[in-house]
Amino acid sequence: MPKSREEKLWKKLKKLEEKIKKSQSRRRRIRSLSSSERESVDDPDPNERPEVIEDTGTQQLQDDVLIALGNPSCSDKSYSESIHPEIIRRVENVLTSGLEKERKDELLKKYLIPNNFALLEAPKLNRELEGLLSDPIKERDKRIEERQQQLGVALSAVLSCLDNFVKVDPNPAKIEVLTDVARLLSDLHYNDTCTRKKLVAVNLDKDIVKTTESAKRDSFLFGERFNEDVKTANAIKKAAPSILKKSNFTRKMGQTRQSNYTQFKNKENFNAPPQANRAKQGRGGRYQPRNSGRQQQQQQPHQKKAYRHKSVRQT
Repeated sequence: MPKSREEKLWKKLKKLEEKIKKSQSRRRRIRSLSSSERESVDDPDPNERPEVIEDTGTQQLQDDVLIALGNPSCSDKSYSESIHPEIIRRVENVLTSGLEKERKDELLKKYLIPNNFALLEAPKLNRELEGLLSDPIKERDKRIEERQQQLGVALSAVLSCLDNFVKVDPNPAKIEVLTDVARLLSDLHYNDTCTRKKLVAVNLDKDIVKTTESAKRDSFLFGERFNEDVKTANAIKKAAPSILKKSNFTRKMGQTRQSNYTQFKNKENFNAPPQANRAKQGRGGRYQPRNSGRQQQQQQPHQKKAYRHKSVRQT
């Protein structure tokens, strides 16, 4: 805003303040005149004390009743002192409608990130994961990354103002406020990093996720050593059977199998089934119908009778 417009606004505000003061002074004069007229009409006795009429709209409770009711609950929110209305007008429109794209781009270019504090920039997604993730997940990660980048720019603006106060005007109250603002914004920046990691970790192997949980972010989301961490995790997974000792559980399992076999062998029911049952079972474990034995017994007498008839004829 140019200086001429600012001066005009300040002049208007001063005129309004003067008008308000004049109106208040007029009201006071009118009240004083009305009170003096009443005194002259009534002419009260100076020795008499005026009666004080208390407001009986709300009845005052006794102390024991207040103690029985207990302390009032603090449900109301506490607010700080009022802000100048001109400041509110500049911000409330952004809270309700957001910034225009052109204005946002101007502000993002205006406040640059310091060259010795690269962590304010939003971490990029690792290149190894770009080809593995689906398009919806990558788009969601990109939106969070843009929001995180905007937070980093806001942090850099606050920190540059804080740095100026520390160097030029070391006011403890202002420094404390700006430091608290920087901490709150930094916590939001960190929460966005955690959200992005959880969004990507759903599609990763469990062993790889365990190795990357402890890795801190740098310019990349899972760190620059992500590829090396994955290789070491796979190597440990393959070499685990040869590195680890055989547990007592596997040894006990072998012993229990042998003991169960010996116990079952010593029982009376371990003997083989009788030969009659074996004949019913048939050879090779195949099932044979029950009528097969009866058919053989019926065929044998017919053969014997035929043999007897032959012997009689020969005689």
